[in-house]
Amino acid sequence: MAKTWNDFMPLIAPHLPTCPSAFIQTNLADVAADFFARTYLWRDNIDAIVLAPDQVEYELSADAVVEDIIAVTYGDEVLDRTDSRLLPHNRMTETGTPKLYWVHSDTTIRVHPIPEAPATLKVSAVLKPSRSGRGVDDWIFERSCP
Repeated sequence: MAKTWNDFMPLIAPHLPTCPSAFIQTNLADVAADFFARTYLWRDNIDAIVLAPDQVEYELSADAVVEDIIAVTYGDEVLDRTDSRLLPHNRMTETGTPKLYWVHSDTTIRVHPIPEAPATLKVSAVLKPSRSGRGVDDWIFERSCP
């Protein structure tokens, strides 16, 4: 992240002359996280996920918070998004070439069937800055500021 919340201060502080800068920066982080979560404006590929045989759950790793998944590809195939509740319980342990994925928690996904061989998943995601983060990427600063 190249631009900190402090870089926004010359644009905001003149309009709020009696407001403490710490308060402005805290609220700027909250508003930015909320804005990107609602608009899905920040879309990017996150770190590739290496599938391991017999592993079920995989961490989503990015420099920001993953708000949602746009697409997951396995080789040249785009996996279909599903919900674990739609799979019969007796099929959850099937192995083979992954065809489906679902978000298991905010930071992990699962694929189905469970892979039998090592492979790589490519993930496109909607991102947002962390509320505890210190700033945003350059392009966000340049696009949001006059």
